[in-house]
Amino acid sequence: RLAMALQGLPDESLSGLQTAYLSTLPDTFGRLRRAMSPTGLTLESLPEDLKRRYLAADGTARIVIGPKDDMRRPEAVTRFVEALRGVAPQVAGAPVTILEAGRAVLRSFFEAGAIAVTAILVFLFAILRRPTDVLLVFAPLVLAALLTAAFSTLVGVPFNFANVIVLPLLFGLGVASGIHLILRDRQAGAGALTTSTPRAVLFSALTTIGSFGSIALSGHPGTASMGILLTAAIAMTLVSTLVMLPACLALRRGPGGPER
Repeated sequence: RLAMALQGLPDESLSGLQTAYLSTLPDTFGRLRRAMSPTGLTLESLPEDLKRRYLAADGTARIVIGPKDDMRRPEAVTRFVEALRGVAPQVAGAPVTILEAGRAVLRSFFEAGAIAVTAILVFLFAILRRPTDVLLVFAPLVLAALLTAAFSTLVGVPFNFANVIVLPLLFGLGVASGIHLILRDRQAGAGALTTSTPRAVLFSALTTIGSFGSIALSGHPGTASMGILLTAAIAMTLVSTLVMLPACLALRRGPGGPER
């Protein structure tokens, strides 16, 4: 059928068909012939762009060292970089960048956490003026942080460089509810749970949970994990504040006694 179709074509069509399908064939055979007949390579025969990748202008050569371990494991990256630095302290590359970027994020996290806790303590002492009240506000936040860490393990959403900021945010966002309950407990005398303040704390936390819950729908894995953990952290803070804090206030007040 192909032969019959070709016989029916005019000469100019056959010439165009030959040009379309076979014009690159001589060049292809030429490249194949050169590839099958290699010659010795020298530094001078290499392309300039390739030489610039591995040879500096002063003659310093670049050495590329590959790891034998899986670089997706943090401990493997650390071990590989430390081994290289034992030989060449100025070593550079993607593993070094990943390791140092991770250390920078962790340092920033601890700095942010220390600043947040210190600022919150100063603010609480200025507002409440009682060390015991400051501790009562912080106790539910510590419990919420532990519950959030447990939640991240149970659901398989580990802390990473994108969502580790959740813990400082937990203290900053959760401290307001404790302040409201402490101040209302002082005014009510019989306990903050007998007032409308717990409902206000509940509705406020629910709106915050709704806001952060939308972040969990993001297509970016790091952003989505931050939204999941923030939602869990605010929920844990709400439960801890409404359960643990009134219980601690009742224990301090004693059975039927006035506030101490």
